[in-house]
Amino acid sequence: TEAGDIGPERAATAFVMPKFWGLLGTIAAGAVWWQVHTRCDSAWASAFGLMILGGAMTLTGAHEMGASLASLGDGIADVLPAWIVDGLLVGIGARIGAEIDNAL
Repeated sequence: TEAGDIGPERAATAFVMPKFWGLLGTIAAGAVWWQVHTRCDSAWASAFGLMILGGAMTLTGAHEMGASLASLGDGIADVLPAWIVDGLLVGIGARIGAEIDNAL
């Protein structure tokens, strides 16, 4: 591309609700990460735990939202549902992890 020109058009993938095992994996990873986050005194340990569990979370919405923001907001409306659902599933997992911890 020319200097200062926004690059080739990029189309966001169509939002599809995660498959059952991907959905459960994201919730479980959120629960495990919350336990790591609340039990360690170091922000580095929490970040390292998130990096390790990131593969299990399959956060495609976050990746695409980052790409959209980096390209000056191109396609944000297309990736917004996936970004919201990814965050919601990890949050549900964190809540489940906290409730299990309280029950024990």
